[in-house]
Amino acid sequence: MLNDYWLKVKIGNQDEIDINTITPNLHFVELNTTPAFSNTYQSMAGVNGSIYTTGQFNKTTINLKFLVRFKDWQDLDLAKHDIYRTFLTKEIIRVRCSTAPNKVYYCRAMPFSIAPSKVGSAGAVFNVPLDNPSGLAYSICNSDELGNLEKTDNWSFGMNLLTSTPTPYYFENMTSFKVYNPSDTDINPYLQNDSLDIKLHFKGYKYYLTNTTNGSEWHYNNPSDGTDEILLHGVHTQKNGKPDSTSTDFGHIILDKGWNEFTIQNADINDITFSFPFVYIA
Repeated sequence: MLNDYWLKVKIGNQDEIDINTITPNLHFVELNTTPAFSNTYQSMAGVNGSIYTTGQFNKTTINLKFLVRFKDWQDLDLAKHDIYRTFLTKEIIRVRCSTAPNKVYYCRAMPFSIAPSKVGSAGAVFNVPLDNPSGLAYSICNSDELGNLEKTDNWSFGMNLLTSTPTPYYFENMTSFKVYNPSDTDINPYLQNDSLDIKLHFKGYKYYLTNTTNGSEWHYNNPSDGTDEILLHGVHTQKNGKPDSTSTDFGHIILDKGWNEFTIQNADINDITFSFPFVYIA
């Protein structure tokens, strides 16, 4: 049963590895985490109670449980060295497991110990805790990399994706369209630092993009002949790879959970791509 339950880790820019390749006789048992959420309130002197102001997801801990088998103390010492060398790093540790193979956590190392379960034991069960600063999980690929759900393995159950309805993230020569956000949260680059890239080409004297679902909008106020690549990277705009926010109204786009209806104005010919990772609670 242990062999059917896998964990894969990616340290910094290194290739992703299966946990079983770290050291001989290392078995992954389970991944466990609990969402952390807190509210902020404002109190006023002389007034009963408090007024709710905001809520936020907080840092969580990802607990990885393992079993390592060994022949003797020297064998255990070698295994401990391999395991510590992998997990005690200053790099970001990306983890995912077989229960949700296309959801990943971006974590940081925490201290842990490895010791035999009891005196004379030939195995040690231990826990590797990892800091998850965002408190959230993310899709392994961005929206524009997802592809046809019937032909790709970049998705799995539990990701809120619509298998019976097309959910494109690239649109060409359309003045109105819908973008689907399957995340458990809104995508808000300004307030939540969420990743959202909107890449476009257009021919016209200016370009107005509006999410009519929530009213967020972004205006590009300079003309383009269709060859320039305009990128709205979160709240910053680039033109052909160079900063160009001064050509805009300094607006930004927010994606609500579920469907978002968009309109484009003032562009005769255009194409647009929405690229963002889906965000999940635990």
